[in-house]
Amino acid sequence: LLLVVIAVGGICFVAFSLYLRRVLSHLDPSSVVPARIRQAFDVFSSGIVVVDRRGAILLVNERFAALLGIPGDIPLTGQVLGTLPALSPALPATSSNHPWMLAMDSQETLTGARLDLSADGISRRRLLVNSAPIDDGEGRIRGCLISFEDITAIIVLNEQLERYNEDLRRSKRDIEVMNVELQRLATRDPLTGAFNRRALFERFEALIE
Repeated sequence: LLLVVIAVGGICFVAFSLYLRRVLSHLDPSSVVPARIRQAFDVFSSGIVVVDRRGAILLVNERFAALLGIPGDIPLTGQVLGTLPALSPALPATSSNHPWMLAMDSQETLTGARLDLSADGISRRRLLVNSAPIDDGEGRIRGCLISFEDITAIIVLNEQLERYNEDLRRSKRDIEVMNVELQRLATRDPLTGAFNRRALFERFEALIE
């Protein structure tokens, strides 16, 4: 009887642990975060996301949802960041290669990752992603703090500047060709191609000197 009681108790304990873990994974972690902290996150001009070790969202500010075009009434907490429909097409197919997962695996801050968000094959927005792992003070990684910066306007300006520079280089080449042609017209007879009087005296002066 004692063995039966121990066995049943052990099975119940394991079942309850699994059930409790599943329930906790669906709870909203932001509900235990003070309102003043959530408001402080919303002040940032960048999209800020805190994820756990699995990449599930624990805390997110309003700017992040706005960057991805996600309505504010759609809850993001608890969802895996890399599986968001607005974000997943711009990420590597393997979740372990996502910037924040790489940062947590390497335990180092990773900056400068670029994500090109597109819709119907047309580039819609470009984001700069910085990921900083969060540890518990004893060296164990518990999650990651991620910032998403919209650099679309900067990229567009750089592309415009590059086009302007190419136009300037093209104009410079055209001017050089025109200068060569003007020099030819100024020193040669248009009918015979022979040097004219002006070119003759210029060359004589150099030879005499």
